[in-house]
Amino acid sequence: MSKPWVYYETDRSASFDFRPSILHQCACGSTMWRLVVEFEDYEISGYMLDMECLECGSLAIAPTPIDNPEGDY
Repeated sequence: MSKPWVYYETDRSASFDFRPSILHQCACGSTMWRLVVEFEDYEISGYMLDMECLECGSLAIAPTPIDNPEGDY
């Protein structure tokens, strides 16, 4: 069994600040991010846009539906 992510130790020796870039995948290849979210009725109802890569600690901006190039916005 793997340990909870809160005990995951991030190696920040190669981290970058990519903000204001909106990323889905970090430059290190990871797709796992730390975000601050808000819940309502058991669903994510909001989130802060700043996020941190779980693998390397790089910072970026979280994508939103309006950022989707194939969206209808």
